[in-house]
Amino acid sequence: MLTTDQINDLHHLYWVERWPIRKIEQHLRMSWHTIKKYLEAPAQTPATRSRTSKLDPFKPTIAGLLEKDADPMGEGEEGQDSVKRYRRSPQEFEAEAGPAGRSSAQSP
Repeated sequence: MLTTDQINDLHHLYWVERWPIRKIEQHLRMSWHTIKKYLEAPAQTPATRSRTSKLDPFKPTIAGLLEKDADPMGEGEEGQDSVKRYRRSPQEFEAEAGPAGRSSAQSP
């Protein structure tokens, strides 16, 4: 069985480029029986499926929460303070590591 790309190439070469079946046979390295079989069938179109998102029932709630808290990391917010509390500057990190990158808890 041919892939969708191969079938589309075959149709393109025959119907658009107007190549003879013999030339397509040599170019794609397939039997003329196979080429005839796939030329008689219509060209394949990409399959589409319509499906709903699992979040669709919750979209109004999410939109409401996002409007309510438009700037979650704004100045003076609790989230900002908790992030600052656990974030260290490079100088604090080096001071804690001690000389030559050793932890201050380790003895030289």
